[in-house]
Amino acid sequence: MKTFLRDRRGFTLIEAMISAGILAVGILMTLQMANVAEVSRMTSKDITVANNLARQTLEDIKNVGYVNTINKMISAPRPDLTFVVGGVNETSFKYAGATTVAGALPGSVTVQQVVTSYYENVPVKNFTIRVKVDEGVPKSKMATVVVKVSWLPTKGSSKTHDVSFTMYAPMS
Repeated sequence: MKTFLRDRRGFTLIEAMISAGILAVGILMTLQMANVAEVSRMTSKDITVANNLARQTLEDIKNVGYVNTINKMISAPRPDLTFVVGGVNETSFKYAGATTVAGALPGSVTVQQVVTSYYENVPVKNFTIRVKVDEGVPKSKMATVVVKVSWLPTKGSSKTHDVSFTMYAPMS
C-alpha cells in the first residue's frame, strides 16, 4: 500500500500542455461556428426581406394591374412599408422612387426602384426592385411579369431573388 502512494504522481507538464491545446482548439471551433451562424442569420434575414418586397410588388401588380403599378412606380413614390422580420424587431422601408425605365408598354418595359431598409430609424441596406413586363409572352393577350430584388449583403457578393408569374393581359 505504501508503494502505491509513493509511486502516485501528478500530471506532467506535457500532459497539461496537450490538454490546454485541445481545449483551445475546441474554443476556437465554437467561435467559428458562432460566426458562421451569424452570417447565416443575416443572409436568411436578407432573403426574407427580399421575398417580402417581391411579394408586395406582385400583390400591387395583381391588385391594380401592371400598367397602373408601373405608372405609379415611375410617377410617384410608393407608400413606405413596415413589416416584422425575424421576431419583434420592426424593419421599415422607404422607397426612393423609380431610378431607371427602359422600354414602353405595349411591348416590354423594365422599371427599377431603390428601397432603403431602416432598423430603428437608421438606414441599413439598399434593395433594388426591378420589375420587367413582357407583353405577348408566352402568347398574345398574356404578359410575363418578373420581379427581381437584389442587394449587397454584409459579406460576399451581390445577391438576387426572383419571382415571376404569367397573367392575362388584354391589349387595349
